[in-house]
Amino acid sequence: MNNDRLEGDAANLPSSKSPNLTKPNSKSNIGTIISKEFKRFFSDRTLLFTTVIMPGLLIYVIYTLMGSFMYDNIDEEIAKIEDQTEFVSPLTAEEQALYDSLGTVLYEAEQAQLSEQRTQQEQQELGAVLGNLIPLLIIMLIFSGCMTVGPTAIAGEKERGTIATLLVTPMRRSELAIGKIVSLSCFALLSGLSSFLGIILSLPKMIQGDSVELPSNLYGSGDLLIILLVISCTVLIIISGISLISAWAKDVKTAGTMVTPFMLVIMLASITPMIGQAPNEAYYLVPLYNSAQVLASVFSFRINLTAVLITIGSNLCYTALAIWGLTKMFNSEKIMFTK
Repeated sequence: MNNDRLEGDAANLPSSKSPNLTKPNSKSNIGTIISKEFKRFFSDRTLLFTTVIMPGLLIYVIYTLMGSFMYDNIDEEIAKIEDQTEFVSPLTAEEQALYDSLGTVLYEAEQAQLSEQRTQQEQQELGAVLGNLIPLLIIMLIFSGCMTVGPTAIAGEKERGTIATLLVTPMRRSELAIGKIVSLSCFALLSGLSSFLGIILSLPKMIQGDSVELPSNLYGSGDLLIILLVISCTVLIIISGISLISAWAKDVKTAGTMVTPFMLVIMLASITPMIGQAPNEAYYLVPLYNSAQVLASVFSFRINLTAVLITIGSNLCYTALAIWGLTKMFNSEKIMFTK
C-alpha cells in the first residue's frame, strides 16, 4: 500500500478534528466494527451454513450412530460383571426356614441390587467414553469455525487493501482490535453453541441402553452451564490466536499456512484427556489444555470447581493480552502494509 493511496483514503474520510469526532465514542466505534462484521457474515449463506449449522448437525448424526455401537460393547462388559456377581443372603442358618416364604422378596432385592450395579457401571463407562471424545470433537469444531471467519476478517482485508480505510479513521486501534475479536468470537461461538446443541440433542440417544435406561437428565443445569462457559472462553482463546496470526500474514492463503502449527497445538491439547487428568491445579493455567481437561471432567462426572474457575479466569486474561497484542500490530505500519 503506497503513501499516495493512504493519503487519498484519508482525504475522503471525516477529519479527526471535526467537532463531532474530537472525542470519539469508543462504544460507537466498536459497535460499528461489530456491525460491519455481522453484515458480512450473515450475508454469506455458505459461510453461515458451514460455521453455524453444519457442526451441530454433524455431531448429532455421529453421536446418534455411535450410541448403539457403544452400548453393544458396554453390554458385553456388564454381562461379564453380572456373571461374577453373586447375591449373598443375609439370613442365618436358623432363619433359613423362612427363606421359602420370603423368596420373592429376596429375589426382587437381588434384582434391584444388580440393576443398581449395572446402572452405575453403564454411567461410568459412558462418562469415560464421553470424557475422552467430546472435548476433542468440540474443540476441533470450534477451531474449524474460527478458521472459517478469522483469516478473511483480517488477512482478507489486508489483501484487499480495505484495512487501510479502517486504520485511518479516527478510532483507537484498541477499539478496532476489540471490535474484530468480539465480532469474530460471536461467529465462532455460534459454531460452538451449534456443537453444544448437537451434543445435548444426541445425549438421550447415547445414554439409552438396550436393557437398562439411564436417566435422561444425566447432566444437570450446573453441568451444562460449565460446559457453555468453557466453550465460550475457548472460543475467545482460539479466535484471538488466529487473529494475531492473520494480522501478521499478508493474505488469506499465507494466514492459512501459518495457522497449521497452531492447529497441531490445539489437536494435542484436545486429546490430553485420553492420556490422563491434570496432575495438579496449576496445569489449568495452560490455555486449551485447561479447556479440554475441564470438559472431560464434566462429562465424566468428576467436576473440580477450582479448576473451572482457574480455566475461565486465565483464558479471559489471555484474551485481554491478545487484544493488547493485536492493538500493537494494528499500530505498526510495517506489519499492516507489508506486501
